[in-house]
Amino acid sequence: MTNAKSRAGITATAATSSLGPELGPTDRVRFIASHRPSLEDGDYDITVTSKLLVSRKVGTITEEHIYESGAHGAFTVTGPRVSINPTLVHSSFPPARSRGQFGHVLPHVVLNRTTLPWERSAAFEKPPEVGESPPWLAVIIFDSADLIGTKQNLTLADLHAARTGATPKSPPFPPESADDPSEGVQVIEVRWSKLRPALPTAAEIPWVAHVRDVVGPDLSHLTPSGPDHEPVVITETATVIGTTRPIVGKRNEAHLVSLEGWFQFQGNRLEPAVQVDDNDVVRLVSLYSWDFFCEDDEPRGFTDLADSLGTGVGMLAAPRPSGLAGPYIANGYAALRHEFRHGECSISWYHGPLRPGPGDMAISQRTLPRIPAKTSDDLLRFDADAQIFDASYAAAWELGRLLAIADPSVGLPINRWRTARRHRSHRNRQMQQHRDLSHGITAKDEPRLDVTDWVVRSLDRLAAVPFRYLVPDEAMLPIESLRFFEVDRQWIQCLRDGAFSLGRTDDGEGWKVDETELLATVLPPIPKMSGVLLRSDIVSHYPGLMIDAFADAQSADEWANLDKLVPIPPIRITHLSPRVVLALYEGPIHAVALHLHPQVMHFELADRSRPGRSPEGFNRLEDAIRLLTPSHSGELARQLLGHTPRRTYRRSS
Repeated sequence: MTNAKSRAGITATAATSSLGPELGPTDRVRFIASHRPSLEDGDYDITVTSKLLVSRKVGTITEEHIYESGAHGAFTVTGPRVSINPTLVHSSFPPARSRGQFGHVLPHVVLNRTTLPWERSAAFEKPPEVGESPPWLAVIIFDSADLIGTKQNLTLADLHAARTGATPKSPPFPPESADDPSEGVQVIEVRWSKLRPALPTAAEIPWVAHVRDVVGPDLSHLTPSGPDHEPVVITETATVIGTTRPIVGKRNEAHLVSLEGWFQFQGNRLEPAVQVDDNDVVRLVSLYSWDFFCEDDEPRGFTDLADSLGTGVGMLAAPRPSGLAGPYIANGYAALRHEFRHGECSISWYHGPLRPGPGDMAISQRTLPRIPAKTSDDLLRFDADAQIFDASYAAAWELGRLLAIADPSVGLPINRWRTARRHRSHRNRQMQQHRDLSHGITAKDEPRLDVTDWVVRSLDRLAAVPFRYLVPDEAMLPIESLRFFEVDRQWIQCLRDGAFSLGRTDDGEGWKVDETELLATVLPPIPKMSGVLLRSDIVSHYPGLMIDAFADAQSADEWANLDKLVPIPPIRITHLSPRVVLALYEGPIHAVALHLHPQVMHFELADRSRPGRSPEGFNRLEDAIRLLTPSHSGELARQLLGHTPRRTYRRSS
């Protein structure tokens, strides 16, 4: 494969991201015109001829003999033609099933294989010597109502057979020896009057694809081969961009389609090879598709949604009421219905592991858990001030026990481990008490228990804890809100103790001391953790949303320039529902920043109504090519690259 000659680059200035591939401060993003394979896909004939000249001298006469031999062969370069493996698609923009103000962007698809757009040609004939084959892939968008019927699933044999008829029309598609007649093909059929504005023109098709790579610093001074070495390539992708704006106020359907054979060369110029009328139906092969809704004036874009969170930032607690319950509610408690074992019902306090204040705080020393415990009732505490019970740590203990029982790969090993340890202790005690009989008793090694990963993942990081245990009252996390919290390590400790209570028996005095020492040797310490809960449409509208967390800054200048601070690596970031995301970090955090991943590119067309844009305005890619006069497709992409918005929120207390 050959690399393109023309490159345009920018220096990465974004801070190290907390998710996905990262951009360091010394990394560079380069936009490359193309990455063409040495041979395009298709059938090839090869002929090898060898000539041998034999010369000898007989007396004064020189005799020459020429021996010729040849060989002929055929081979096929195979690659995607009517379908692609979904793993080849890295991402798409706008995100699938999203809503937003996308009227100024060009939809695009990012591919993991950099040669894919040029492995075939949009022209059904070879280009002249001075020209290059145009890419065969294109992104088209249109109103889903313009489709005739729905997407159809055919076979390659059906596709070849249909091309001999008059309707629907499609470009030349000659068979190849590697074609599999039974291969599945997804096609769309659109009337030409609707399809023509969405397709790339002959002037646009050479510009719709480019390659982007991220390179590290030049390490040539560390290599023995000298300064000719290229910088280290970290990631490398190909991008195919659309040529028209999305349709505002409509659900747009985007397709990555094959344009193989759609154009023809006339000299060095490309011209359409398919002649159709407005009422003709045209069939296209769809290799990948997604849909999104393009908002009009409704404030649903990233900036609008992020700004609306400004009034919803606070600590994870319900609004504080007046009266005796005020301090409890402000401290993350909720009053819940409590059914006691003897049948009576009452109201008890409950708080989850996510607290608005320091993680180890409690209402009073009377509510602190005393573990290990034999039952959850041992952790049920009566609050004399409020005259009701506090069931927080009892609920955590019982939940941990239920989670361990529900998972046979955890509960059974814990029970076997505890039984084996009890038998080993009993055997060792017999050996000490009856030394004259100890020759018949063999000592055994300490039994091992390998559930540490489950404890850390499911309990410590709260992956197995139901949402209702995390947020007991919806008022603590209202719609369009961002809530900071700290993790109550005592609650996690009770959760652990409940899980390891399986098989626990009283073997005499001092069992609590033994259990405490035992669990300390088996389990890692619980780190101090904090995080945020985000409930907003921004989560569902932007699946690639990033959440960077920062510790307390030393000065106001640092707060004003968070881009220069290094984010705290996350312990866990997960979507609890389509609109709720949980982000967990080690140590205290004092601010978070929401943004799209710095490598999630989007390309913008100038708009008269948007400040800072060209007054002319671009209606489609052809206008940008004419007015920006780029040198190659990578340079065009760099000039159209849009700004990724970012919003920062600080913890109030």
